[in-house]
Amino acid sequence: MSTANAMWSLGAGRLVSGVASGVALVLTPIYLNEISPLAIRGTVGAMTQVSCVFGILIAQIAGVYFSTATGWRLILGFGGMIGFVQFILLWFTVESPKWLTSQPGEFAHAKYLLRKIRGRSDIESEMRLWKGEDEDEEVSATMEHRGLLYVDLHSSVHSEDEVRSTMSLGTFLTDTKLRPAVRAIFITQFAFTGTNAVVFYSTSILASLLPDLSAWISVGISLVNFLVTLVAANLVDRAGRKILILTSIAGMAISSALLAVGINGDYKVLSAVAAASIIGSFGLGLGPVPFLLISEYFEAETVGIAQSLGISVSWAATFTVGFLFPVMKQNLGGSSFYVFAVSAVLFFFLTLRYVPESKGKTVREIWLTT
Repeated sequence: MSTANAMWSLGAGRLVSGVASGVALVLTPIYLNEISPLAIRGTVGAMTQVSCVFGILIAQIAGVYFSTATGWRLILGFGGMIGFVQFILLWFTVESPKWLTSQPGEFAHAKYLLRKIRGRSDIESEMRLWKGEDEDEEVSATMEHRGLLYVDLHSSVHSEDEVRSTMSLGTFLTDTKLRPAVRAIFITQFAFTGTNAVVFYSTSILASLLPDLSAWISVGISLVNFLVTLVAANLVDRAGRKILILTSIAGMAISSALLAVGINGDYKVLSAVAAASIIGSFGLGLGPVPFLLISEYFEAETVGIAQSLGISVSWAATFTVGFLFPVMKQNLGGSSFYVFAVSAVLFFFLTLRYVPESKGKTVREIWLTT
């Protein structure tokens, strides 16, 4: 894209980079989840979102200085250099040990790689849990104690090898054993809170309040998002995933209502504070946590298709908001954010009811306690 001289080449580069970004957003949370110790799995998993918002922040700072007739090429070229360095460094990473345990004859190799990553030898119990050897007995005993029949949520009527080779999107969506986890994906990924609309609208709000600093408004918004996401990464293994999402949605609901009041009443300071609060609330939970949850809700045989579905649902939500918001803004004005506030309240209760906590739990433990 940095060397493009025509719209078609710029568009082609954007298409390729978009596909590559989508693949990275699917695979990176899975990989981080599979190599992380249970105690810090949330913090490590949140690094995906931290990296994304940090990249956006750097790009917007660069945009302030290089938004010229030729400077934009330098921004895109620098991004290409980062991608090239990542490509080289990836050759020095190892295959996911957890994925290898699901492959015939690779258990010893997986054990060697996990010990290499962790730098210690006490990994046998964790690897047995990956294969379900110890956990099945424990879970079955617990269910029997409760007078319930134990059925592994993520097992299928097919053999494990058959699941890996034949699981389609249709089967994934209709498998009754996976339905609670799939429902949780849709709730957390399609939360209709209007974040993108807020980002767009807050720029114009703050520009009217601080006209001399209009070029730095997007930078300020991204800085808030980055700092709060860092806080969330530090809290996710302490407070838990669900409480961060609930706090995030509640904050967005209240802030959206205040933003509607501020816009309709022309209270610029209130509008500015509410807009910043929405961005901060998003960074606290709905930004970093949902993709982490997907990698924790599913076993190795289904986590890939689950993460792909999560990305698709998330972008469908983004498209829906982007498509509807101009119409809402034209007809409802500032009251559009009342709609987002009501929607956030709805998703708050859906999350409270249907999204389980995953902190410090294996996949089977998550759904056993739900």
